[in-house]
Amino acid sequence: VLKKINANSGGVYLVRAGYGGKSIAGAREKGMVVVCDHSIAHPDLVSYLVDNKGQMPSEPLGHNQDKFWSGMKDDINASDYILVNSDFVKYTCIFQGVDESKIRVKYLGVDQQFIDCLGVSDKRQSDGLKLLFAGSFEKRKGAIELIKAFDKMDEKVNVLLAGSVSPSLKMNYPDFFNSPRVELLGYLSRQEMANIMSSGAIFVFPSLAEGSAQVIFEALAAGMYVVTTPNSGSIVEDGVHGKIVPAGDEDALFSAIEWCGKNLDVVNEIGGRNASLIRSSYTQDRYGLEVAELLMGLGGNASS
Repeated sequence: VLKKINANSGGVYLVRAGYGGKSIAGAREKGMVVVCDHSIAHPDLVSYLVDNKGQMPSEPLGHNQDKFWSGMKDDINASDYILVNSDFVKYTCIFQGVDESKIRVKYLGVDQQFIDCLGVSDKRQSDGLKLLFAGSFEKRKGAIELIKAFDKMDEKVNVLLAGSVSPSLKMNYPDFFNSPRVELLGYLSRQEMANIMSSGAIFVFPSLAEGSAQVIFEALAAGMYVVTTPNSGSIVEDGVHGKIVPAGDEDALFSAIEWCGKNLDVVNEIGGRNASLIRSSYTQDRYGLEVAELLMGLGGNASS
């Protein structure tokens, strides 16, 4: 996705990481400032994070030879600025040697249509515990950690999975998927997702590598208590919006979920505050305005 933002001098050329290529040099020839929009951990680190339970390497990694990730990195390196959607992405880029002064962070927001779908719900956790995961249930999203944590959970804990499920996980963990306490919801419409999120479940998203998971913002907007990892790139603060557990740590994930079951009054109270926070400070309109303002400001640095 390419956009030209008319600003001072030559303006701004905004390019999605991996889609810039030779066009970046062309934009520079026209005196434009090039901004690369990158929305996941640094390209050289994604595979490593997935293969190592979300843990960072001890030192920067060499170039990822995969063409998909290589193209993203080339665009990042060729751009004047990098727009990222979380402090986690910023951290991984700095770790890999990207100049911190080039990086700008803007967190995502929830669109008004989804907020309107939520309506008003008074349903909250009361008896037992219902957990919701939404997205692609796969290794990168912390699916294995959730499966292993589930093995230790009380019989009153139920898990709802909304979205696609990795075939290899189904094959390797049949007991989990055959459990009567695990429900596969498949793909849901936005209204269906809003209804599920408003039903009182706790949102669990133990990702190993993200940019900033949009679905977490939606869960917060629905008044959900969120259990996630630093690697999800969310705005969730431990003890404020939910629980933050180390990526790849199924024991910590289990402990966090167990705590939720014993502190439902706190869980429900925090969920209510989460909904108010998103609706007041993290809307899609707000995100769009902040990004536009940022790009207009950067346009003043364009060469003539």
